Amino acid sequence: MCVGWAVHRYGARLDMFEDAVLTPLSVLIGYGMFVWPLFIGLMLGLDTILYLVLVNSNSRSFEKILTGGMYIECILVGSPFLYWAVTLDYPLWYLLVIVLAFSQILLRKNKIQQLLALPA
Repeated sequence: MCVGWAVHRYGARLDMFEDAVLTPLSVLIGYGMFVWPLFIGLMLGLDTILYLVLVNSNSRSFEKILTGGMYIECILVGSPFLYWAVTLDYPLWYLLVIVLAFSQILLRKNKIQQLLALPA
């Protein structure tokens, strides 16, 4: 009787492990196979375009181009997520777009200025 209880308890722990770890991981991989390549490809493409524009522009217009490019990148990358937030009624996407905008404008802008030795 004691052995049956231990087996049942061990099986319950495996079920909890599967529910807690494996299910979100499979959802992330399955759903992420659609979202992440598009997100990363769009970010890399827009960053490449912004970099080429910055390298080929006047030193006086760096700040305007960099700020404008970051805003455009936030709008283009964030718009699919806002669309999904409205159509799928999933409010977490709003928070993710806000975090993306914060990281783009405040954090990455300073790093790009440091890398390109732009005036702050």
